[in-house]
Amino acid sequence: MAASHGQSRPLGAEAPGQQCLYYNGMFYQGENEEQYEWVVVDQGTGQIVQLGKPGTDLPSTPIERIDLEGQLVLPGLQDSHLHIRMLGETLSRPSFRDCRSVADMLEVVRVAHEALPPDAWIVGQHWDHEQIREGRPVTMTELEAVCPGRFCLLYRGCFHVAVASRQTLELMGVPLTRSPAQLTALKLEQDTVEYDATGQATGLLREAAATRAFSLHEDVVTDEQRRAWIQTGLQHALELGLTVVQPNDAHAWPIYRQLHQEGQLNLRVHLTLPYTELRDQADAADAPAAALPPFAPWSSTDDMLRCQRIKLFADGSLGAGTAALSLPYRCAHNHDDHAHDEQHKEDRGILNYTQDDFNAYVARAHQAGFQLEIHVIGDAAADSALTALEAAGVGPADRAILTHCQVLSNSILPRMHKLQTIANIQPSFVVTDAAWLHKRLDERLLEVCYAWRTLLQRGIPCAGGSDAPVETINPLQGMHDAIFRDKPAGSTEMCFLPQERLSFDEALHLYTRGGAYAGRSEQRRGIFAEGFDADFVVLPTPVHKHPELLASTKVSRVVVAGQTRFLRQPDDPS
Repeated sequence: MAASHGQSRPLGAEAPGQQCLYYNGMFYQGENEEQYEWVVVDQGTGQIVQLGKPGTDLPSTPIERIDLEGQLVLPGLQDSHLHIRMLGETLSRPSFRDCRSVADMLEVVRVAHEALPPDAWIVGQHWDHEQIREGRPVTMTELEAVCPGRFCLLYRGCFHVAVASRQTLELMGVPLTRSPAQLTALKLEQDTVEYDATGQATGLLREAAATRAFSLHEDVVTDEQRRAWIQTGLQHALELGLTVVQPNDAHAWPIYRQLHQEGQLNLRVHLTLPYTELRDQADAADAPAAALPPFAPWSSTDDMLRCQRIKLFADGSLGAGTAALSLPYRCAHNHDDHAHDEQHKEDRGILNYTQDDFNAYVARAHQAGFQLEIHVIGDAAADSALTALEAAGVGPADRAILTHCQVLSNSILPRMHKLQTIANIQPSFVVTDAAWLHKRLDERLLEVCYAWRTLLQRGIPCAGGSDAPVETINPLQGMHDAIFRDKPAGSTEMCFLPQERLSFDEALHLYTRGGAYAGRSEQRRGIFAEGFDADFVVLPTPVHKHPELLASTKVSRVVVAGQTRFLRQPDDPS
């Protein structure tokens, strides 16, 4: 049963209010685009009502005037794929990002164990076996020695793999031992619980198993905690310069709706629902209407909150060895020894659905009127996703989104162009992954890999995102990584496929017009134009002339719907 969310008046019909002049700024939207020095906004409608080119006289009518002191002003920056709730949660959870050994990880767990109540879960994130001396995370047995009887769930940075404690595995109903015959059968079934050569569970969970563990932890999370995490994540996004976020957050619709009703949304939210919430609505017909996600796409009257997208996961991640590839991985995801690689020489990752099921899921979401967003990292996943979109009759006007698009192929690109599927890319991934791509992937898969410029040249729409908290939510860092593809800026030693670097204007497009197009809002956001929403970000540094300074620049002001929502104080070093 669908929830009722009737709009009191059409979009853009708000009553005019006080006008505000933002002047003495460098309003930049591209080298070959119109440049402006001032803008008048209506704070009632939140729209731009007048723009001033260099040399034009300032209007005398606005009541409020704000001097931008010659700073650079960019159109509102958008993150087209992230996880706001998880971002807020990670800021308050143990982190393994700086761990370089199993002992380091265990020390983080020990500290959390001593600080938390006995019945609390230890949930941590951001371990990376590539950075750990032993080439692996902690095991279930090692956790038991440090925090016996404790529910633990420790996520890799990609969140597609986790290590669980004995207590967590028992709650899941996972056998702690397997016979050799059972291990053979599990391998054939692509089971996502790992066992060692002796049949003992290691605690490592991949994809579906990690999702099951996440669901069990969700059962003990309160709505108050979810709300606090979402508010923390939104504030963090705002302070880094984002005016629109397009998050994929589960069990979050009633919280976002309540925040909007309370006037607590200081930036725009385009919520993406997991497919499971659409699927499960039929089983929740008796639930309160406010708790149900909308059965059809919905926007608030002020367009601060939208829900128009459904998300499906075609595969996993490259770092976890679960991204679905057309060719086998060159080495197993958490081992370097040759003997182990021989056992996994046909490992091509994991496709999360059969093609028939995938086709059915895509068709159902499409028929319900939602825009499709599909997580695809490997080329086999992209092929499967495009097959499902084609079978469902999804066309260019439907603006289906393929998120990540890290490994593609020359046969996939024409299909993406024909459907005009949007490549929702995360530029910071290439900087993180470049160190091990050649070790992990067959050379033939690297031809169209993190190929941002190729996508644009082929006429495939692109939008920029972070996948935060997997990578930093900072859009300026994302632009920097799209331009340089290395660290430090300007170095070619670690640059992966330097021919795929973008210009400043191309990188800006990802986070402005590209994001607006992905969010179906390009007729009101993404550029400076009269009648468009007054969303913009002010920077103290001319990064359009010096893009190498992007990563170190801090935004000074963020304006959303004509209102200053964040203003950095002069003595604020953060």
